[in-house]
Amino acid sequence: MRQKDRFRIKRITGLLVMVSVLVMIAGCSLFPKEEEVIAPPVVKPKPPTYNLHEVKRGDIIRAVNGTATFQSSKEYSLFYKTDGRLKEINVKVGDSVKKGDILVSLDAEDLETAIKQQEFALEKIKLTINHFKNQERKILKQDPNADTSDLKYQINLNQIERKSIEYTLNKLKERMNNTKLVSPIDGRVVFVADLSEGDVVRPYQKIVTVADPNNLELVMEYKQNSPTAIVTGMKAEIEINDEIYAGEVIGTPADIPEGTDDRYKNLLILSIEEQPEGIKVGDMASVSIIIQKKDNVIKIPKQAVREYLGRKYVQILEGEVKKEVDIEVGIESATEVEVIKGLEEGQQVILR
Repeated sequence: MRQKDRFRIKRITGLLVMVSVLVMIAGCSLFPKEEEVIAPPVVKPKPPTYNLHEVKRGDIIRAVNGTATFQSSKEYSLFYKTDGRLKEINVKVGDSVKKGDILVSLDAEDLETAIKQQEFALEKIKLTINHFKNQERKILKQDPNADTSDLKYQINLNQIERKSIEYTLNKLKERMNNTKLVSPIDGRVVFVADLSEGDVVRPYQKIVTVADPNNLELVMEYKQNSPTAIVTGMKAEIEINDEIYAGEVIGTPADIPEGTDDRYKNLLILSIEEQPEGIKVGDMASVSIIIQKKDNVIKIPKQAVREYLGRKYVQILEGEVKKEVDIEVGIESATEVEVIKGLEEGQQVILR
């Protein structure tokens, strides 16, 4: 009995093992197969791109650039030599005037009264002189040998008085004329003092300035302590309405004598060879004063030059290789640099 039980147990155990194996095999067949891992494609990096400039030869100009204004080379400032009270100013800036036009007047009411009084006195003395002369003629007509010395004395005395009155009258009229400022030329008003009727005018106070529009020059602001020295005689290029005209520096702050109006102490004065038609006082022009010029030199844009601790260098591209090259520079313009040493024509420099 025991032997049969053992046999039965072994048999059952064997069957259970077989069933377990079959279940495992069947279960494995239910799971999906793993996909094979595909390697990612190899991406080649793009070569870097540069903003390149080919090294070339050409002309380079070192210049001082600015904006200049046309003004008259002949200006007449009008003023009074004595004080007075303003009556009226008849012009404003920009007005055209003719020679002899009255531009400014002072209050001269007292002078007008004094002139009238002297004119009356002159008429009176003339009548007195004529009266004595008529008396003398009548007496001599009746008696050619009559003594008329008293009448002659009265005539001479009144003649002296007449001269005194005429002298005073002329002086008063001269003073009256001096209360008016008249234009010395046909021109244009470029300055008028900020004064109103009744204001006191000081001796030698500038009231009006008249400019000759036919004699123009250019003025440009320039600081005398500038590191770039500009001297009389330097050539200039003057641009007006997209046209270029030749010019020349004819005055610098260093040329201005002591005591000159302060407004000229920081100005350059330039002449223009052929003044274009239609130009007037106050018009503007672009000016380039040539300090130094070189022809047919190796030059590159300023954007290509790099600096580090006083070292000047550029980056160049040879094939696909970037290199640094030290350079020695010469004159500089606003946008370009002359290269004295370090580069050759045809090389490609990398711009910043």
